[in-house]
Amino acid sequence: MISFSEKAEAFLCKGNERCREKDFVDAIRLYTEGIEVNCKDDEVKAKLHSNRAKAFFGLGESSLHRFLIGRGGSTC
Repeated sequence: MISFSEKAEAFLCKGNERCREKDFVDAIRLYTEGIEVNCKDDEVKAKLHSNRAKAFFGLGESSLHRFLIGRGGSTC
């Protein structure tokens, strides 16, 4: 059976692949899914949060605005 840590790490690796391909929206989705696994490995959790932040940065301001509005979020 796969552990929570292994599952979160799989999302981390897939997110990293999407970032290399400049598919930041999908990378953010994958990192978020990895975070939601709630694994107990602090290093994996830190990487997921850090890499998700980098992916948001990669979107750029106008794309980030469209991303947040599309998810029903706020821009402030």
